[in-house]
Amino acid sequence: MTGDEVLIALAVFLLAGVAKGLIGIGFPTVTISLLVTLLEPRQAIILTLGPILVLNIWQSYRAGEVARTLRQYAPFAICLCGFLLGTAQFSHGISARALSFAIGISVSIFALVQLFLHPPELPKKYDVPAQIVAGTIAGIMGGLTAIWGPPVLIYLIARRTPKDEFIRAIGVLLTLGTMPLLYSYWSSGILVGNKIWLTVFMTIPAIIGFAIGEKFRGRLSGEAFQKTVLVMFFLLGLNILRRAVMIG
Repeated sequence: MTGDEVLIALAVFLLAGVAKGLIGIGFPTVTISLLVTLLEPRQAIILTLGPILVLNIWQSYRAGEVARTLRQYAPFAICLCGFLLGTAQFSHGISARALSFAIGISVSIFALVQLFLHPPELPKKYDVPAQIVAGTIAGIMGGLTAIWGPPVLIYLIARRTPKDEFIRAIGVLLTLGTMPLLYSYWSSGILVGNKIWLTVFMTIPAIIGFAIGEKFRGRLSGEAFQKTVLVMFFLLGLNILRRAVMIG
């Protein structure tokens, strides 16, 4: 990366940190969708790995009740980690254009569906099957694109999860998902050398932004909270698709 690219990346991670602190989700979507205007998508993913892990661990710690959350969402977590690790092993040969399309389409369609077709409330008796289905989809999606937040969000909205529990669940599930993804990129020889130091360095602006966003989180109502998430995902999905068209 050139000096100018590093400076732009620092600004992107600061912005993404603010979004993450504000709504609890969307950090990799923000960073990857903006960084692909400068970098190849896989490079953008690599830069994002370190900050994702640090911020989600911090979010989980701040939210508290990690052990209870793990028990409550165990089926989701197991499917997420298993399928993410398995899918990631086969994703490294995907072209940049295909990767961008996969990310952009999944994020944009998800946001439109959730904005205009609100899912019915999930009955408690179907919670475990829903966790298994959503966790599997999130794992496959995360292994291919490093973005597995949308299936998590669909599930949590369908079960009408309160805002504080939403933040807690997102932190735990995204932390768990980051670990197999990091292992996959490291074991395949992609996350090595200067790339490790760059992704570690990007945690600094991400943490600063996260602290800023956290201060404003309590001012959002429950409805505004969800709509902010969905509108952000839709706009960023469109930006990723624009980039995919430009590639090749």
